[in-house]
Amino acid sequence: MAEQLIKHRLVFILPYLNVNTTSSERFKSFIIAAESREDTEVEVITFDYGVSHSFFKGLSFDNVDRFEPKKHKVLKPKLNSLQKLAFSALNKGSKLWRVLQLCHLLIYGRDVFYPGSLFNYFEKGNQPTTIICSGSHFSFFDCAYQLAITYGFTLVLDYRDPWTFGYTAIDGFAFVQKLKVWYGRKKELKFLQKAQLVSTVSQSLKDFFPKHLRQKVEIVPNGSNFKEGDIRPNPLPKTFNIVFAGTLYQEQLSEPVFFEALQRFLKDKERQQIKVQFVGAGNSPALKVISEKYGLSDVVQTTPRLLMKDFLTYMNQASVFLHLRFPSKKGVIGSKYLEYLNFHKAILLPQSDEGDIAQAIGRDKAGFVCSGADDTLVALNKLWERFITKDSLTWENEVSAESAITRDEIARSFIAKVMAV
Repeated sequence: MAEQLIKHRLVFILPYLNVNTTSSERFKSFIIAAESREDTEVEVITFDYGVSHSFFKGLSFDNVDRFEPKKHKVLKPKLNSLQKLAFSALNKGSKLWRVLQLCHLLIYGRDVFYPGSLFNYFEKGNQPTTIICSGSHFSFFDCAYQLAITYGFTLVLDYRDPWTFGYTAIDGFAFVQKLKVWYGRKKELKFLQKAQLVSTVSQSLKDFFPKHLRQKVEIVPNGSNFKEGDIRPNPLPKTFNIVFAGTLYQEQLSEPVFFEALQRFLKDKERQQIKVQFVGAGNSPALKVISEKYGLSDVVQTTPRLLMKDFLTYMNQASVFLHLRFPSKKGVIGSKYLEYLNFHKAILLPQSDEGDIAQAIGRDKAGFVCSGADDTLVALNKLWERFITKDSLTWENEVSAESAITRDEIARSFIAKVMAV
């Protein structure tokens, strides 16, 4: 009688799953790749903090393309009083949320998402086990570390953003980053030393880690959320649609270069033919202010996070895709770049980041890397000329092997590396 196969157990500890974000799509791809293996038993742990949406990022937990792993535990953490206040503020769109998050860090040495010990919810089991934990929220790393140390599990840490090694969080404050370093650097080093494998999304972010630990850091980039059958770009859209997809951060609006160029671009145009669509950006007060300042409120549109089928409509009808840099950061390319690339329209970067975004656009011959409002105006007028003469707006980019890899391929490769540790 053949021996029964003892499956390796992979346990994912994740902040969320059913939210329309790139990070959620990354998690789903990892889970699907793991569940497809016959030698693997997959468990997924996520957390319910009683938050239904985020006013700051336009996220909703209702209007989403839902995904359910085969084995999924949703835990309701026992929150302390400060956490309860913080999540209540987040749900109401109050900026008190940031203050309470900072207070929690100062008092408890952990971010407000810390769910407490997971031992009461966790069965050790008899088979070999690997914990895969993704940040940020980096307090989850603490939970995963505790389990790995106690039970001798393999530990894999997946970084999407830097923690204490790297830049200040997007739209964050420098003094808060200093506090994170003060409170978290020793912890992070301890977790990194314990981890058998660490992953991050780009070479730029890998280079932030200490040199003596980089040999265990693998680059696992974000891929496009769309499959080939979803991509049906219209070469001759009825209106000239400038599309920005996904989360819009206040830091990206700190430079008015694009809006200055757009104001000038519109002077001799029929404005009803032009739309600037911030798709999935949600309610952005900063965008409203800058649109009003430059007299653009009639052409600038925003939407909340959308279901994939609705999001696809905007992507397929785009005339040009807008990329905005983070002025203080060169290593943030964002997953939207690969999504833009696959829809074969020009990508417009109004101000070069002199880093990952500019390098990628140049490498793939994907559009325009500009050095200010004058360059941006020239690029917009070139594309407008093609629009009004009904010349195809399809952009003949030269996609590199690095950019062509799909999210599914990335996930399968990552899980194979996890299993080989």
